[in-house]
Amino acid sequence: LSVTSQASPGSPEVANSGPKPADFLQVAGQYSSTSAGERALLLAAGAAYREADYAQSEKLFEQFKRENAGSELAPIAALGVAVSVDAQDRTEEAVAAYEAVIARHSRHPVAGHARLSLATLFEDTGKPADALRIYDAMSDGDDFSQQTMEVANRRERLLRKHPELAPDPATSTTTEVTNVVTLPETSIPVVAGGEETAEEDAAPDSSADANAG
Repeated sequence: LSVTSQASPGSPEVANSGPKPADFLQVAGQYSSTSAGERALLLAAGAAYREADYAQSEKLFEQFKRENAGSELAPIAALGVAVSVDAQDRTEEAVAAYEAVIARHSRHPVAGHARLSLATLFEDTGKPADALRIYDAMSDGDDFSQQTMEVANRRERLLRKHPELAPDPATSTTTEVTNVVTLPETSIPVVAGGEETAEEDAAPDSSADANAG
């Protein structure tokens, strides 16, 4: 997933460090039918993204998807397309691309990254309720990973910024009320519908009285 790192895309220290996209593309061309060539193409796309050449990174990620659809790296390329489109401020296309990643690769780690990126996009475009919906969905379960902690922090910041979205305790808490009937003869509380059993227990044993007589 490092190929789509957004630590500081386009900053001079990032753009001027490491191999250039052209370097990776040369390797990809020389070894196009090998796993090394496949990986080099993906790295070329990531390098273009880090240089803030988002149109080029989108093109290369798309090329990887097209030429290596069955690759185990294809989900990363799909996420790369989404973040590249997002970086070009093509909001509707980015939303669709993130949702496609989540739907098609739901069991892959890229799905979590896509959800977080989509939530960020919703926050940036004035849709905090949609972002909260994603954070709430990602908070379900007993996973205590670093991503879960990040989700919790983001959700907390979002609610501080938009307190009107905080759940109402009166409506979010469900209280179960048991319908209890107390029989005067025995003062035994029983759940409604079970009176017959209680009455039978409370009734005198007529057969025993007859035998006794």
